[in-house]
Amino acid sequence: MKNSFVFLICVFLILSNCLSQTWQSTSDDIFLKLQKLKVCGSVLYIAAHPDDENNTLLPYLAKERNYRTAYLSLTRGEGGQNLIGDEQGVDLGLIRTQELLAARRLDGAEQYFTRAYEFGYSKSWQETFQKWDIPKILFDMVWVIRQYQPDIIIKRFPGDTRAGHGHHAASAILADSAFILAADPNAFPEQIRFGLNPWKTKRIFWNTYNFGSINTTNPNQLKIQVNVFNPLLGKYYGELGAEARTMHKSQGEGRSRRRGEIFEYFSLTNGATYTNDLMDDVDITWSRFPNGKDIIPSINQAIQDFDFTNPNAILPSLLTIYHKISALPASAFKEVKLQETIDLIELCSGLFLEATTDNEAYTNGDSIHIKITATQKYNSKIKIIKLQIHEWDSDNLYTLEKNNPKEINAKFLVNDMAISQPYFLKKPIIHDSYQFADVFKTGNAEDHPVYNLEVWLTIDSFSLFIKKPVQYKYVDPVRGELYQPLVIKPHIEFNFVNKFNTYTSLKHLNHNIKYEILKNSNNNIGFQFEFSQDSNNHVLFSQSNTFHKTQVLTNTNLLYNNTLQVNPINQDYTQFQLVPSFIFDTLHHNLKSTAYTYKGVFYNHIPNIVYYKPAENPITFMPIQNNPQYRIGYIPGAGDDIKLALEELGYTVDVLTENDIFESNLTQYKAIILGIRASNIYPFLTEKNNIFNHYINHGGNLISQYIKSNLVNNKPIELGPYSFKINSSSRITNENAEVHFLQPNHSLFNHPNKIDVADFNHWVQERSTYQAITDDPHFEKFIAMQDPNEPKSDGSLLLAQYGKGNFFYVSLVLFRQIPIGNKAAYKLLVNMIEYKR
Repeated sequence: MKNSFVFLICVFLILSNCLSQTWQSTSDDIFLKLQKLKVCGSVLYIAAHPDDENNTLLPYLAKERNYRTAYLSLTRGEGGQNLIGDEQGVDLGLIRTQELLAARRLDGAEQYFTRAYEFGYSKSWQETFQKWDIPKILFDMVWVIRQYQPDIIIKRFPGDTRAGHGHHAASAILADSAFILAADPNAFPEQIRFGLNPWKTKRIFWNTYNFGSINTTNPNQLKIQVNVFNPLLGKYYGELGAEARTMHKSQGEGRSRRRGEIFEYFSLTNGATYTNDLMDDVDITWSRFPNGKDIIPSINQAIQDFDFTNPNAILPSLLTIYHKISALPASAFKEVKLQETIDLIELCSGLFLEATTDNEAYTNGDSIHIKITATQKYNSKIKIIKLQIHEWDSDNLYTLEKNNPKEINAKFLVNDMAISQPYFLKKPIIHDSYQFADVFKTGNAEDHPVYNLEVWLTIDSFSLFIKKPVQYKYVDPVRGELYQPLVIKPHIEFNFVNKFNTYTSLKHLNHNIKYEILKNSNNNIGFQFEFSQDSNNHVLFSQSNTFHKTQVLTNTNLLYNNTLQVNPINQDYTQFQLVPSFIFDTLHHNLKSTAYTYKGVFYNHIPNIVYYKPAENPITFMPIQNNPQYRIGYIPGAGDDIKLALEELGYTVDVLTENDIFESNLTQYKAIILGIRASNIYPFLTEKNNIFNHYINHGGNLISQYIKSNLVNNKPIELGPYSFKINSSSRITNENAEVHFLQPNHSLFNHPNKIDVADFNHWVQERSTYQAITDDPHFEKFIAMQDPNEPKSDGSLLLAQYGKGNFFYVSLVLFRQIPIGNKAAYKLLVNMIEYKR
């Protein structure tokens, strides 16, 4: 029973990821699922990041070869850059998790993760191993292998420098280790106690590649033509793969559809030898299971009898198949194939089931109303015997008639439900690895749904059990009917208003720490709240209030807002956290409670991401000399918040668009700043480079944050008055690399703010990326740094004087330092803006 429990958790989580409804499936979709039911082979693909997967190979394996196919990404991509918004770190990882799930919904594969946190670009697997909690990550990988039980494993990268990234090489080394350890009963024996068994995968391959400058393929490797045209899909797998790849929108991974032959190459790295195929000597039929051979004729008959104009005709065959699979011994594949058969029975019976609410978020004590809709579009004999959601149930008998929907209303109190928070964020990140207590969530992409609709029914006298997530359903006037996951809110929500909390004067500090408290419940709540400074738990501010219900409240209600005043002891430079907490004097019996703050991430291509985390406000007090009378022009790039930081400094900041770029308009700006990768995104910056040069020539300062390449839309970039190149491999990944000033007495380091090497302490995630390379004497260079065992590089900060003004190129990752209040980042930004010769 333990094994079945582990496998059922796995299967349900896979299926509950999808927010789209099976009602929309076509006969072609059904026939593809029917063909897949016949095949019992499985493949696990392993790499380091979201977007490392091979998007043509995965749909080929899942939909052409009909293998159960999954991608295990070691990280969630937290250290990447964001082309669609300003989310970084954990929130970017949540976006990229959902982008992977969206891609899997297209290509038919499943998605798993380890607890590894992507800490940024790494030049070696040795550095990666130093940062990650390797034993725990290996635990996760072995768990996924033992639970998933793949016939073969395919890794994307080699375990050496050809991988191009330390995480890539690490993923290959760890995959080789996990391949061996998963079969060893002495490795991670606690997993055996939790119901898993050792699993010996037949073989492990490296999916070699030709990335232009690096070609690791050769004629002696296994070669497979994977870009097959599937007439049921109406697409090549290279077309479907392009659609899946394009779901990685935060990384700008949009791809064109590929048609015609595409070959993939595979090199065996361990396990049994092969002759002609990935699955040589692997029985991928039902014969591999005891009594499984008896299922094969039934599936063949269903395929033969399938009528594209009447899928309902094979329903009796599917019910027979379900009965035969149910009789097999427990295994991972049994549970997967049972679920595949239930899906087919739903589709071919014409059954439609959903459970929806008209509110997205609830708190404990709220009454929740759920509408259950059940109908069928054929004349199948369907009877609902029992319905259950949490503590609510109904034993009424419902007979479904063709095209006559049944609507059942469920109502109960939300009670003792955990606040919405991803399972891997409930504990602090340690050693660049997530920590979580529930071992059964190992490998999971996301949490269980808040509530599930459980349905016991009969179809033609066969008993079935079906589970559906309860979802929030609404109609958007532009996007139409949508489904989103439910959210559990805290009773009281504490939000700091300011996104940036670096203050440059005491006056500014004492008038700008703003917060609000929202009441999320209709119940009476009395409470006190207090702030403490986390370094010594000194109470800085305390306010008692009791709020009682006076009317029917809306979903969220502003109870209290104020401005907090603090006086730092160190008035030179100090950083501290403000940690609010609540003390409930009713309802919760005077218990001190964590104050939670709201986090919401919303993009149309993925489900809404809403969660709560403990409210903490990192405060930086840092006296900065600057002239707030200056006006700054800002052209946003790919997800940085420099504009907000400039406004906090008192500057007037105008966001510039293409229509604003003309000579007479630019003269009002002391400086114009280009956001990260702006010149890679906007062709007009190249097209209007002469206008920017005119601006510089007449006394302006143009500051370009880093660009990723020398191209925009496959055409050369023009940036600044003199040409320079970007070397995408020239970067300083060690955030603690020693900084050497090449011109310490230069005014750039001294006016209006004195900058010294110590100001670069407490830097996060890479010193510099995509550095400039030039020998042009017009450029001055100011900083030299180096990674271990590499020569010094000096392309991270360049200045070229032109006419009366100046052009700066800065590849120092200011966009990661500004939000955390790094001294060097703030001072350098101001000094560039106000630079005078």
